[in-house]
Amino acid sequence: MVTIREIEKGIWDKEYMDKNGDVINADDYIKYPSGRIERVYLTEDGCLGTDATNPDWIKSGRAVPCEYGIYPFSAEELIDCEVIPRAEYEEAHEENR
Repeated sequence: MVTIREIEKGIWDKEYMDKNGDVINADDYIKYPSGRIERVYLTEDGCLGTDATNPDWIKSGRAVPCEYGIYPFSAEELIDCEVIPRAEYEEAHEENR
């Protein structure tokens, strides 16, 4: 769920939340219902999203993370996602090596 609340002086603050109501921040990891885990990045315009770069290109050295941009989150995308602890990400990452 994405909630947007107005703060002082007309500035907008975007607050991203997972299915449990936990706030999602840049550098967190989120888990999709499929089991896929993605790192969260902050875009230049203050939105959060996931890396748009082909992961195989990153592994091969052809590209670096976020070289081809960031896919911004949509409200619908986060309805079933959840923030996961870094340890759970690292464990899953080790299994995929």
